[in-house]
Amino acid sequence: MSAKHSEGFLKISSVGSDSVAAREINGSVHVGDIVFSQAGQNPPSAVAAPIGTNNLPSPKSHLFIGRGRELGLLREAAESTRSAVIAQTLHGLGGVGKTSLALQYAHTYLEKYTATWWISAESAESITAGLASLALRLNHLGTMGVTSKESAEWAISWLQSHSGWLLILDNAESPEIAASLIGQVQGGHYLITSRVAAGWGHIASQINIDVLPLKEAVELVTRVSGIDGEEEQKGKIATELGCLPLAVEQAAAYINYTHTSCQRYLELLQSVPGKAFAASADISASSTTIAKTWQVTLKSIEERNPLAIRILRILAWVGSADLPREVTQYFEEDAFDVDAALGLLSAFSMISLTPDSVNVHRLVQAVVRASEEEPIASSSHPYVEAATGIFNTLNLEPETAFDSWPMWRRVLPHIEALDHFVPLGEREDSVALRTLFYFAGRFLKVQDQLEQALNYAEKCVKMAESESAEVAEGPDLLSCMNLLGGTLQAVGRLEESVEIFRNLVRDSVEKCGPVDPFTLSMKNNLASAYQDADLMPEAIDLFEKTLSEREGNLPPDDPGILTSRHNLASAYGISGQPHRSVSLLERVAEDRRRVFGDGSISTLNSMSVLADAYRKSGKLVQAVNVMKRVLGKREEILDKVDPGVLQARQKLADIYRQAGNYKRAVPLYEENLEVALRVYGADDARVIDYGISLAFAHQDAAQPRKAIPLLRRALAWREAMCGESTKAVVTARNNLAIAHWLAGDVKIAAELLRRATSDAENFLESDDEVVRIVRVNLRNLMNGAPVTRACQIQTEIGRSRRGFSTRSV
Repeated sequence: MSAKHSEGFLKISSVGSDSVAAREINGSVHVGDIVFSQAGQNPPSAVAAPIGTNNLPSPKSHLFIGRGRELGLLREAAESTRSAVIAQTLHGLGGVGKTSLALQYAHTYLEKYTATWWISAESAESITAGLASLALRLNHLGTMGVTSKESAEWAISWLQSHSGWLLILDNAESPEIAASLIGQVQGGHYLITSRVAAGWGHIASQINIDVLPLKEAVELVTRVSGIDGEEEQKGKIATELGCLPLAVEQAAAYINYTHTSCQRYLELLQSVPGKAFAASADISASSTTIAKTWQVTLKSIEERNPLAIRILRILAWVGSADLPREVTQYFEEDAFDVDAALGLLSAFSMISLTPDSVNVHRLVQAVVRASEEEPIASSSHPYVEAATGIFNTLNLEPETAFDSWPMWRRVLPHIEALDHFVPLGEREDSVALRTLFYFAGRFLKVQDQLEQALNYAEKCVKMAESESAEVAEGPDLLSCMNLLGGTLQAVGRLEESVEIFRNLVRDSVEKCGPVDPFTLSMKNNLASAYQDADLMPEAIDLFEKTLSEREGNLPPDDPGILTSRHNLASAYGISGQPHRSVSLLERVAEDRRRVFGDGSISTLNSMSVLADAYRKSGKLVQAVNVMKRVLGKREEILDKVDPGVLQARQKLADIYRQAGNYKRAVPLYEENLEVALRVYGADDARVIDYGISLAFAHQDAAQPRKAIPLLRRALAWREAMCGESTKAVVTARNNLAIAHWLAGDVKIAAELLRRATSDAENFLESDDEVVRIVRVNLRNLMNGAPVTRACQIQTEIGRSRRGFSTRSV
């Protein structure tokens, strides 16, 4: 896949035998071969943060003035041991220095914390990205196929299992978003900056940050400008600027860089018209002050380097923090010119720089955007250049290019900013934005951040539907609709997904032809949507037709043919036709082994499905042999704690258990539980699930006493996580009751079943299967029926047990 930017437009092309054009990519299309290792995935509790671990966005400032009282309040709370969690919120006007104070505190007391981590908290997605970056720093997660959500979960587990850390949640727009993190993780110090003053009372103590006292504002002018004397003029400048730290610092930076006098600057400042720029929602009451300093500074910068002003206007449309400097290199052909422009902006305190990132104050951005006079529909508008710069830094195959995920996470807040700042009615003509939203949707979909993925999918469809979007560049309407259909399928809106793919098949037949590779991909995706919607006859019929058409029109070893055979075989298995599934899967496994090799993920996936088909057909010896090979190969190419290894080990244990070979099944279940406990921690849902599987295996092996502690733990976990009156808790209580019944503890079993029945009847429908099961179990127990007639429910993996044999629920 390649992307080129030329004269404001983006061209997408696909090169190579394993490539798929952008509009053809969907989660149901297998492209090439994927093998990765997660050898770095260590248990959170076992990973220590190196001394000084931090990601602070800039060094400690030697220009920091005052705020001694506020720094004292922050440290006093941090040294208190009265609570398990310390949370403080800094709020005040834009430009008043909230972020600067948080940064100064973090640097001053860096050695007091086990780790210090800075997170943009403007949205739930940005917090997820920030936590994922912490996991990447501590455990190298993120470059080997670990999604943002999985990495964030690892980071949360790390924070839960360690203490003495500092998390800075910068620019929190919603107290609820911060509360969702603080509620999960205690044992550390939260420092929150926010322009929102209300709603923090139940979450954090509040510290209001006011403008600087006049004396300290004058001192700031002196330090930054480097001028001694002119105290009266400095005081007038500070007063004119309302003692707002950001404005005062920019004014003093101008004086320093231009070697002018304070009196001369005061004259320039007072000559700026008093009216503010056009008001908008994201400009605070202090915008007039910043606008005046910006107007004075603008002319001087423009005279020295017009590119610097152009870049500042571009930077106004992205996020305020941590824009990768690589993005700015696409704003102009000559990298030296870009660096010179950035250096000039930094010298005037319009931006701050690190070797890796560019940061712009939000208030400066708001003023720059409000002053933008260029027509918003212009192809050369700064937001178009911002989108193009971001796009050109990205790998456009996020489904497979795992090493690109850290960069994707860094630029997502900047894509969100473009989405927020560019007016809805002005974006239809922007190929750059449509393309950026399209690929962002694909990345978020593979990260399982489906709500945000759906947001971008819907937006790129709307943009592609506009009449002016009928251009050759960028993803076309079919591409965007394919992304939307797949995302709706992933979030469970199956009727809508089916309808979209039906239309896509119709439209692609008309536009591309009935056997074009894209049309065949859409047929495959429609069949997949049918399957998820439980329309199995339609799914099987279309999978069969698509396979036939691919075999008749594509090379024999085309990945699409192998995918169609695999999907058809899986559909046969799901529909209760394992005899039809087995022969196809045997062929697919052999073909994938020949084309991709024994160690490819696609080969191993097909072998795993084949083993499951053997098991369902009662061919347990064949199932064991295939699954042992899958497990052995996964352990060879992946780390032993990799989720794929755990899944293979679980499947092998299930086959042994079905065969009644508990001596082999139980140790495999025990190993999975031990690994999951070590990697994920005791309170992880996966640990509970593995414990339930082991408990049922112990019962099958006539050792119910070993099952009881595991099932008791599952019940306690469900009550803590879900509340006492939920279906999951009723299920867990029922399962524990049956274990006690098996062990001869009839009174305990009866008490648990009475409670389960009462709860189930209070909040579940009378015809619900769980209600029926617990009623029957209680009646049988009270009537003295044998325990072998009891039923346990394993909802975690979609199975129930009656008479201790597996059946579908």
